[in-house]
Amino acid sequence: MKLKLRPSLALPVVIFLLLLSACRREESLETGYTSAYSLQDTFGICYTSNVVGSYRAGQLLGDSSYLELSLFVNVPGRYSINTDLQNGFSFTGTGT
Repeated sequence: MKLKLRPSLALPVVIFLLLLSACRREESLETGYTSAYSLQDTFGICYTSNVVGSYRAGQLLGDSSYLELSLFVNVPGRYSINTDLQNGFSFTGTGT
């Protein structure tokens, strides 16, 4: 029996798998108080993530399309996190 994935689910699944396989943070080069956090537990297992929204070819993403990430904050402060470009989509988040 073959398992077929609907095209509308393919991109979110790919993004989710990429996050699981490459969950690491970007080192910030900004000056000031930079946060320290981890996207993995002490065993190297990635914390949970969730892809929310509709991702269709030729349609712009709105504010209802986003990623939810779980992480452990060691030191609060400024952060910057982003994903690689996959199928024309990428995610970026910054804050304090």
